[in-house]
Amino acid sequence: MNTKQTAAANLALLLAATLWGGGFVASKVALSGWTPFAVLALRFGLAALLTGVLFRKRLGGTTRDTARRGIILGALILLAFSLQLTGLRHTTSAKASFLCTSYVVLVPFLSWGILRHRPGVRAVAAGILAFLGIGIISLNEAFVITPGDALCLLYNLPYGLALVLIGQFSTPETDSIQMTFFQFLTIAVLALALCVLTGADFRCRDLSAVPGVLYLSIACTLVAMLLQNTAQRHTSSVVAALLISLESVFGFSFSLLYFQEPVTPRMFAGSALCFGAILICNWRPKEARQS
Repeated sequence: MNTKQTAAANLALLLAATLWGGGFVASKVALSGWTPFAVLALRFGLAALLTGVLFRKRLGGTTRDTARRGIILGALILLAFSLQLTGLRHTTSAKASFLCTSYVVLVPFLSWGILRHRPGVRAVAAGILAFLGIGIISLNEAFVITPGDALCLLYNLPYGLALVLIGQFSTPETDSIQMTFFQFLTIAVLALALCVLTGADFRCRDLSAVPGVLYLSIACTLVAMLLQNTAQRHTSSVVAALLISLESVFGFSFSLLYFQEPVTPRMFAGSALCFGAILICNWRPKEARQS
């Protein structure tokens, strides 16, 4: 991989993680007015509409293979976010920000099983270190498996699988904008269908939830997912998982600001562990960099 492209891709993924970090607060706000499936339908429906308007000329040449890849990713991410939002209704956003980034440990092994990319010792060690750091930051109480916690943990399997497949699907021959549009459209259509099938109320119960949906649609979905799908072809799925897992660090920080919770030494200790994980994962011996 080109070193400059990889560095730019990693910065783009870090920006995506920052935007997704704000999504934990935004999701709580959005859920005050809508059901989980309604939030997903609105979030991804608006994102698909904006993508279609902004890139309408580019979407005209979408191949069947690119559309198929977007549909597969959309189905997986719909499942993941459905589990996350349902779990978030029954647990705290700080706790969810830890539980919903457990894929950082899972991705190297999914990549190994699916793509036969055996994880190195540093990748596994960095994943475990990041996992511990996220736990120190996010857990404010004893770890107890509640129904909400269990759903947030289950989120990691379909999302981790989608993360591996994004890396596999994001080839030079695949237009990332086209793939992302069909990903958004698939989630919106399936979420709307689930609203109808389950009889979920689509009406807004509280207008203060509108800013939450707008943030989720534009910042977390349109901008962040385009960044992810475009950047991930220039870095490894393991590094991408570690960078994206920092959304929990940002999510916890934004929760402190929004809910005015006190800053504790645990936050700084956990951040140091996460930063150390990134350094370990990206560090290369001098000889290797020169070769």
